Amino acid sequence: MQSYKLRDGSTRLSFRTTFTAGSTPFYIRARGTNIPPATPNVSDSAGNPLLDLNNVNVSCTDAACPSHLGVVNGVKKVTNDVQAWSNVWFYANPIFVRTHGTPQLLVEKNKELARKLAQEHHHWHDWDHWGHWGHWGHWAFNRD
Repeated sequence: MQSYKLRDGSTRLSFRTTFTAGSTPFYIRARGTNIPPATPNVSDSAGNPLLDLNNVNVSCTDAACPSHLGVVNGVKKVTNDVQAWSNVWFYANPIFVRTHGTPQLLVEKNKELARKLAQEHHHWHDWDHWGHWGHWGHWAFNRD
């Protein structure tokens, strides 16, 4: 992973990875967090997130715990708002991978067809959008 400090004070992180693609199309998705694997009540030993419901029974005994936390038997308990900011997860949009030379999927063919149809009929959209003649004709809007 590489870290770059930007002019506005923020930090940009980037990484590269390689994988071997077979002959079947697939998706990849990046996921990350600031929580290490096997953090009690937060992540399992593989680093996967656990249900937030597990955290509501966690005692908060540090002096820095927010004053608004609920108290059970004299001990503050972590609430959902604290959980939300104490462990941050991100999920990237999926990236579709189809190796060169494999047949296009139907969704790819439909995308090309939709683009072609939009280009062929683009003039109708412009006319209707701007309130000009459009394909209904001028008479439909002005019957003077």
